[in-house]
Amino acid sequence: MKTYPYLKYIASVSCSLALASGALFADEEEEYSHDFLFLVDDAYLEEEGEWQVAIKSGVFRDLAAEEDDEVVDEDLFFSEVEIEYGLSETISLELVLPYERITVTEPGEEKETYSGIGDIEVGLSFLLLHESESLPALSLSIEASAPTGDEDHGLGRGVWGWEASLGSSKQLSYGLHFHSQLGFEFANNLVEDGEIADEREYSYGFALAQRVNETAAVLLELSGEYEEERSHGETESGHALYLGPGALVELESGWEIGANLVVGLTDDSYDWGGGLKASIEF
Repeated sequence: MKTYPYLKYIASVSCSLALASGALFADEEEEYSHDFLFLVDDAYLEEEGEWQVAIKSGVFRDLAAEEDDEVVDEDLFFSEVEIEYGLSETISLELVLPYERITVTEPGEEKETYSGIGDIEVGLSFLLLHESESLPALSLSIEASAPTGDEDHGLGRGVWGWEASLGSSKQLSYGLHFHSQLGFEFANNLVEDGEIADEREYSYGFALAQRVNETAAVLLELSGEYEEERSHGETESGHALYLGPGALVELESGWEIGANLVVGLTDDSYDWGGGLKASIEF
């Protein structure tokens, strides 16, 4: 769920910090691009003719989601394959294939489990600004989500969705990277409880990645979403915010593997979660 007026201020302050820190600490002789994150998308694109494949799985647990004045337990398991290909030096293509399993337990009722493919996403990313000693990498991503998931069981929207996001990435010093992201997503004519609704989502995220040696790094991510659903002149909204520490290791085979924990910070967030991820470039 997604955005507040102060987000533009946060983004501008974050970019200023990245620029100032980069000018002070960036080392051109030891530059490398860090692009292994869980909750935030980085601004680095694949080089022309190169592929990146990432496999990610995780769980989210909500111990006390209130629905119609009743306490409902909800578990979400997700798994997805992300494929990215460099079409040119400044354009890359991305495809996301998701799978989800949702388990809901209501008072006095047996558990109900729904599983299946989610909404498939396809998009293009455009590099707007190359990273330099004083400037961050800046990219624009435009994505569409197809209604391939079962909307009746919460696995998809049932309509096409569209998203645009702006990401920045900057090496602050050798071994330390800063990433930020702002996004907007919308879908019209969703069917919610038998009523037609429009959905608007605003997202933001910030991440720090610190290399601890030549093969390992630690991560700290903050990711938020503000969501509005508008139906018959009424608007329902919610704000989800997550803090996610994590770590990764680079293997001799070329794979990178990592794990993270996720803590929900607002009433509209899942209480906690965690995930595993593996990626390779070729």
